[in-house]
Amino acid sequence: FMNERDRVEKVVKEMLEIPAEGELDHDLFRIGLNSLQFVRLIANLETEFQIEFPDEYLIMENIPTIDDIIVYIQNTRPVIRHDG
Repeated sequence: FMNERDRVEKVVKEMLEIPAEGELDHDLFRIGLNSLQFVRLIANLETEFQIEFPDEYLIMENIPTIDDIIVYIQNTRPVIRHDG
């Protein structure tokens, strides 16, 4: 069973092609994420966790670290999506 942190880090590493065992900086700027990649990261996290991030979280300055993302996810109830 993977906790939220493991799952977030897995999504970030997959996107940046960092090996699973590689070290991951807490700060998304220092990791080297650009704003376009960040929007893609949020979209991937929405899929992974079945939640939606509000538009203000599509700006990296508003949620600049992995911890910030995890806190948001932990405080958000899963959204039931009806895609059909």
